[in-house]
Amino acid sequence: MPTSAPHLTSIWTVSELVQRIRDLLERNMAEVWVAGEISNFKVPPSGHAYFSLKDADSQISAVMFRQASTRLPFRPQDGMT
Repeated sequence: MPTSAPHLTSIWTVSELVQRIRDLLERNMAEVWVAGEISNFKVPPSGHAYFSLKDADSQISAVMFRQASTRLPFRPQDGMT
């Protein structure tokens, strides 16, 4: 759990923060579908696809693992929505 520090309420390790976020998301959002525009689409030799999904006000970084990307019936490209 978070540790105390002077002038701060608490300091979390990266692992603690990620676990807390994971717990919150899994408890409150079991399955999520997101619509947005694909940008910065890249597939390195690992076969995983790295990209951003964005709309007019926000963007989020995303990854699609190789196994999932091989099942797509199309090739994602920048600008797709």
